[in-house]
Amino acid sequence: MDIIDKIIKKSNVKDQRTEEWLNYRKRRIGGSEMHFIERLNPNNIKTFINDFIYNKIDRKKFYIFACQFGILLENEIQEFSQVYHKCIIRNTGVLQNEIIPHVCYSPDGLSLIDNKVILFEFKCPYSRIPNGFIPANYLSQLNTGLNTIRECESAYYCECEFKFCVFDDLFNYDKYNTSIHTIKKERNMGNLYESYGIICLYADTDKNNINNDNDFCIGDKTIFDSKVLKNIYNSKYRTCYFNELNINNLKHDNNLPYHDKKKLPTRQLISDIKDIFNKHISEKECFVKGYIYWKLYNYNTILKEKDYSYFDSNMIKKILHVGNLLNIINNDNKDVDECIEYVKKYIK
Repeated sequence: MDIIDKIIKKSNVKDQRTEEWLNYRKRRIGGSEMHFIERLNPNNIKTFINDFIYNKIDRKKFYIFACQFGILLENEIQEFSQVYHKCIIRNTGVLQNEIIPHVCYSPDGLSLIDNKVILFEFKCPYSRIPNGFIPANYLSQLNTGLNTIRECESAYYCECEFKFCVFDDLFNYDKYNTSIHTIKKERNMGNLYESYGIICLYADTDKNNINNDNDFCIGDKTIFDSKVLKNIYNSKYRTCYFNELNINNLKHDNNLPYHDKKKLPTRQLISDIKDIFNKHISEKECFVKGYIYWKLYNYNTILKEKDYSYFDSNMIKKILHVGNLLNIINNDNKDVDECIEYVKKYIK
């Protein structure tokens, strides 16, 4: 048993994004929520209640387009990161802070690099363009993770700029779904994007196909938002992935992280891949619902070292009070006005 096995064994809930995982986090503050605690002060208590507490008690708000976009592509960014960093990234469940029990953390991945445990955080912004810097709220998340998993001294923050597109866009460098990805960036990368892939969505029933073309990204964000991601979120659709890494014998290069054969895919190749998907899904006695095509334009990875001073006395004090509030809410079903009065009493 290596050191990562020992960390995984400490997971309080083994699988992320399950009902058990959600219930466990209802009484605790996760890494992605720590920026709310960091910014909490007497002047923004009502905002804190609305933005943080309501998301804890109202399950309907767990569906957020940007979050589900990133979750859908998490498998792909993990594969790219393994190639780039020449490592195997392993998944774990939720880990509780051993010193501050109100704090928990669900890592995107852990790896052993040069005999050191490295934390991985993956982000796939659908509108923001990665710029080589870690946004403030994600710094809070990384600091929480590094101070919860005591074996980790550093983390890699990895961002991919994925663009969803239609089938024909795979053969055109600068074409993609501009209804979803609204921010454009001037590029000087020749006439090729970095990589590409396909996500096949399938289900147990042949009903409720979204369109006749079996191509979800048709330039209409409303269709994609309301029908596709929500069906994945509600487990009506399951996913099967293909990306360029599956077929190319890749070589690592610092300037070209994913492949050394810069060429566009062929129509025949994509057709063959879809045939493989169809055969695989039919053998499971399921039905293909459609395909999501994507292109990768940019990959950033930033090293973040542990900040031992992050959980100072002021942060710990706020965490303890908010943690107590979460317990009270879950036990007594307090309304928002009672929550505000409780927070006002202790956040000064």
